[in-house]
Amino acid sequence: MRDDPGSYVLCAYLANTSRQAPAEVFALPVAVRANAATLTISAPARSHPGSDVPVTLVGATELARSLYAKSKPVSAGPCGASRAADLSSKSFAFFEPASGTFSVPRVTGPFRDEGRYTLCAWLQESGTDAVAEASASAVIDVLAPIPIMSSLDMLPSTFATQSRGGFTTDGLPAAGISFRLTNTPARVRFTVAARRTGRRVGSSCDKPTRSNRRRAQCWRYPLVPGSYTYDAGQGTNYLRFSGRIGARRLGPGTYRLLVSARTTTGRGKTLRHTFHIVRSR
Repeated sequence: MRDDPGSYVLCAYLANTSRQAPAEVFALPVAVRANAATLTISAPARSHPGSDVPVTLVGATELARSLYAKSKPVSAGPCGASRAADLSSKSFAFFEPASGTFSVPRVTGPFRDEGRYTLCAWLQESGTDAVAEASASAVIDVLAPIPIMSSLDMLPSTFATQSRGGFTTDGLPAAGISFRLTNTPARVRFTVAARRTGRRVGSSCDKPTRSNRRRAQCWRYPLVPGSYTYDAGQGTNYLRFSGRIGARRLGPGTYRLLVSARTTTGRGKTLRHTFHIVRSR
C-alpha cells in the first residue's frame, strides 16, 4: 500500500494462470488517509545562563514515528516545516522513536548566553521528510538572575580617613570590605549615608526645621553625594575603602555603607553596614 494519502483501487483477479484472461475481476475502492498525529511542547517561560531547562514533549501517533527537537535563537527565524527543512544551527537536539500516546521528558541546555530562544519539535516518519506530520514550538527567555548578596562586612568598622583613594582593589586602605554574590556575577553599587539629627514626624525622621523643632529627636541617614560601581564576580569579593567617596573626604561621625547588586534582570536587596570615622592622630 502506498504511503501517500488519497483514493486507490485494490484489484484482484481469478484465473488458472497468470497468462490467461481472468475469469473474475474484483475491485475494492480504498481511501488512504494521513497518519493522525498530535504534538505539544512545554517548557518554563524563563531560565538563566548555565541552567538546564526541563522540557516535555506530549503527543499521539497511530503509526510508529520519529520525534525530533532542537533549540535556536529567535533571531534565526521560526521553526521549519520539518527537521530537514529547518536549516538553523542547533544548540540542543535529539531523536527518539515514538508510538501511540507518549510523554517524553527531556532537558535542554544549558543556554550559555542571555537571549530569547525557540524550541522546535517535529513528529515525522524519517529525518528527510519535507513536512512533519505534527510539529510544536515554544519560546524561552534566558535572563540573568536577580543577584543575591550576603555576608557584607567591613573591617575595621572604626577608622580614620586616608588622604587619598576611595573604593579600590589596591592602594592604601583604611578598611577592607567583603561581600558574597551567591548566584551570579553582577554590577555592584556602593553609596554612603551619613547619620544626622532629625525630628520624628509621623513614621518618618525628617530634617530639622522651625516647624518641627518641638518633635522628638531621631536619626536620619541622608546620602553623601557620589557613588562607586564595581563589576563583581560570583563568590566572595574584596575591596579596599579609604574613607573617601568621590572627591569628598568623610569627616568624623557615624555612617552607613549601602551596597546593592544589579543584573539586566533587576536589582537585588540592598545590604547595609554601619561604620565610624574618627579623627586622625
